Amino acid sequence: MTRFQLPHTTSVRASPPARQRGFTLAEMLMVLGAVGLLIVITTMMYTDVDEGIDETQAVLELNTLIGGIQTYRQSFAAQGSFAGLTWTTYKAGYPTAGIDDRGFNAYNEAESSIAIAVTTVAGAAGTRGPNSAKLTYPTSSADACTSLLANFTNGTNYAPGIIAGAGADTTQCSTANLVLIID
Repeated sequence: MTRFQLPHTTSVRASPPARQRGFTLAEMLMVLGAVGLLIVITTMMYTDVDEGIDETQAVLELNTLIGGIQTYRQSFAAQGSFAGLTWTTYKAGYPTAGIDDRGFNAYNEAESSIAIAVTTVAGAAGTRGPNSAKLTYPTSSADACTSLLANFTNGTNYAPGIIAGAGADTTQCSTANLVLIID
């Protein structure tokens, strides 16, 4: 009889169960929270930058419009007024900073919301007659208007001829519209 013999084996101890690969719920929640926080911070930063770009573009547009309005007045120096000045007559021959090409201003407000009119301004020497132009420029909000107004009343981008002060006959914000009185 032959004897059957098993091959030589070493004793193997049972190893502990292998750790399952993956993330715990707590780890996943921490990562999602961090990603959410980064999204909120980035969105807030982008919004601030975007508003700053809008304001800078608006200042450029307004300075162009103010310069054009003053040029219009010089064209009518014999009358010494802004005779016949409207947005339509202005667009026909003076720079609009591309507003009429795009159809919108820097705050994405329709070009048709922009208004230029001749106004009578009462001053210390009495009523000056129709010697001033009233430029109404729409903004996105009352806060945007106030910020834009500060550019013209604090001297940062102050254009000569802007009537500053208090009252209906001065440069001001009317809801979300910047109203510039140009003398």
